[in-house]
Amino acid sequence: GKCQAATALKEKGNSLFRDGQYVEAGEEYLLGITVGTTATSSKDSATDDTTVAGASIKALEGLEEDLSEMLRTLLTACHSNLSACLIQLKVWGEAADHASAAIALSGGTHSKAIYRRGVANTALFKLDEAEADLKAAAALQESAEVTAAINRLALARFTASTGIAEDGTFCIDPL
Repeated sequence: GKCQAATALKEKGNSLFRDGQYVEAGEEYLLGITVGTTATSSKDSATDDTTVAGASIKALEGLEEDLSEMLRTLLTACHSNLSACLIQLKVWGEAADHASAAIALSGGTHSKAIYRRGVANTALFKLDEAEADLKAAAALQESAEVTAAINRLALARFTASTGIAEDGTFCIDPL
């Protein structure tokens, strides 16, 4: 059913991502989310939650527990992987939104999504939010990736306070 279709889309996205085809991979993950969140019943599927996570959380309501957990895991992966694509494409706001959706769906335990939101927020100069996420990601899973992101955050803080970019040019008015 819906889980198999969404899983196939996620796997196709993973293959495209590995090949560096981030736009195409992102389209597969987005399709996986769409297939996964399409209402299974005829009851009104509208939701008051307009966040990126809203439709995914709504889709889990009223499902049998094992199906709900399978779909939750799948939607979490699709949102997190879509965030990774958007980071590669430097679409920071949407990258942060999809990472947030994965974090919400996982109950705050998806370390890759937390790391990805930290990376996106660093690029958006939301530095306190980025720091909180990157510290949380490091606490969940130490990695060279997270350490590098924390170092980039320190550079972003320097840029924010001085207006001087990594290459020594003036890039922004200091905060």
